[in-house]
Amino acid sequence: MIVQGHEIFEQGLATQTAIIQNLHQTSETNIKRHFDQSHAEVIQAVTKKQKQEQSQDNKRREDAILQHLSFPTMEVRYENIDPAHAKTFNWIFESSKVTTWYNFSKWLEGSDEKLYWINGKAGSGKSTLMKYIVEDSRTKEKLEKWAGNRKLTMASFFFWISGMPDQCSQTGLLRSLLHYLLGKSRYLIRNVFPDLWEHLDNPNMPVKLRAWTVPYASEALKNLLGRDLGKVALFIDGLDEYHGEYNDLSNPEHHEKDYREIIDRIQSFTSLNRGNIKICFSSRPYQIFHKHFDQQPKLSLQDLTHGDIYRYTEDKLLGGTMKLDSTYLSDRKISMLVSQVVNQAESIFLWVRLVVKSLLDGIDNSDDFEILRSRLKLVPSNLMGLYRHMLSQIEPQY
Repeated sequence: MIVQGHEIFEQGLATQTAIIQNLHQTSETNIKRHFDQSHAEVIQAVTKKQKQEQSQDNKRREDAILQHLSFPTMEVRYENIDPAHAKTFNWIFESSKVTTWYNFSKWLEGSDEKLYWINGKAGSGKSTLMKYIVEDSRTKEKLEKWAGNRKLTMASFFFWISGMPDQCSQTGLLRSLLHYLLGKSRYLIRNVFPDLWEHLDNPNMPVKLRAWTVPYASEALKNLLGRDLGKVALFIDGLDEYHGEYNDLSNPEHHEKDYREIIDRIQSFTSLNRGNIKICFSSRPYQIFHKHFDQQPKLSLQDLTHGDIYRYTEDKLLGGTMKLDSTYLSDRKISMLVSQVVNQAESIFLWVRLVVKSLLDGIDNSDDFEILRSRLKLVPSNLMGLYRHMLSQIEPQY
């Protein structure tokens, strides 16, 4: 009995020991699994936190560099350009059998030509047309056909010689293009400006970033355009309003040096992107621009706006009489005024706007038809003459 009891005890002890060992092993496994899981969660949380902090730091540096690229008047010229009158300039996107100008839609959609030159006399509406092109959805739609499956980026700059220095300089042009292009590809900012990126290393230390110069900004844009940005379309208005080192209106030879500078700059852009860049630009039809761009796709605006000027003038004069709810000017008389304006306009839209405003003032004053016609006959058919005429009509006390 004692031996048998001893055996039963040992068997029970062995069973309990096995159970305890199993529980211990299970607990140990669970503890290890829990520790490993917790450790992994801690690592994951730390890594996530580090990535967030790195992302925030990258954004801080990117924002600082983009802010440094921008300048207060960067959008002023563009915003101050009046929008095109309803239904004017629509022809720019339409197919035409006229061979005096290169089909713009064809150029947007995939022509191998990189440049398109819009030229026109002073006041012919070049800036209005350029703004119309930039804002019209058809421009992007047609460029996307050219881009195919690649990313498309558009940027613009509108020179303005009457504005601040950055609005009519190469530095302003380069900074503006860099700002727009990098704003769409922020991940490239640190590669294009590694020096500025490094200067911004300490978020708690105020840093004065280097001043902008043409060579520095030019090298940065060259760096950017040399990278894979996909397809890039630039729209640059008013090359004739560029103000460079030699700008001196009293010395045409010096002025021509300025134009050669900006021409070289435009042409240099197209050599940096291996056929992935298009540039549409405008200027007055000066001889130096003809010399460099006559063989490029182009149009002369004053040859194409007759219908636009007729539509604008008719809409404005009809609208002026309708506001007065008056029939003292018949449709026939309005049509005669419209034809007279169009014939005198010499395709200068600015002249038309000023003259139409004068006629509308007369209509508001209920001037007789013959008075309106005689007033119109007295108006010089050129802008400078028109300005002098308008000034001569102001009372001396004003």
